Amino acid sequence: MKKKFPKIIYLLLIIAAIFIGKYIIDQRTYQFKEEVNTNLTNYFIEGQQDGLTQMTNLLEKYKHNEKKRTEIQNYAYSIVGSWFTYLDDKYICNNNNLNSCQVQLDEFKNLTDKLVQINNYKSKSGFTIILSNYYSSLKSQADKKISDLEAIVKASNSVNPKNSEEIRVEKCQKSTDCENCRDGVCRCYYTSDGLREEITCNK
Repeated sequence: MKKKFPKIIYLLLIIAAIFIGKYIIDQRTYQFKEEVNTNLTNYFIEGQQDGLTQMTNLLEKYKHNEKKRTEIQNYAYSIVGSWFTYLDDKYICNNNNLNSCQVQLDEFKNLTDKLVQINNYKSKSGFTIILSNYYSSLKSQADKKISDLEAIVKASNSVNPKNSEEIRVEKCQKSTDCENCRDGVCRCYYTSDGLREEITCNK
């Protein structure tokens, strides 16, 4: 009996060492990027808030590993920041493109609401998905972009781009050298920046 007792202790120590070793390895080597990317993308595209819960659970898992936790939060920031960059580059907004500005404004407001929602999610220990200073920076930039877009949308000189028919009529008004006219319809030529274009006009 005396001989069996030490063997059981050794066996338990070996098992404990295996579990502790596995825990340490997981803490140090776990590749979190795919999980973070999947969870945030699902939230961005489909509005699945389960992904945000998974994010806070992941942060809680590393509550005693500040380095890993910060890496996760920084990577989450880079993903969310890329959404705003994508949306900023997606449209051409100016006073001659009112429709585009209105659509971009609506999408920026929606994305900013999602950013606020992300910031409201916290782990049990109070960790946010994005570090507070990075959140504040993104929120500030988004608010400024929304303000700029609203100014263009509300401006009295903002107009929608001309459609193809309006462009054709405008070119006809400036065209010269019309020929082959039949029943008031002529083949005319419009020149701009040295390029000569043939158009059909009502004359």
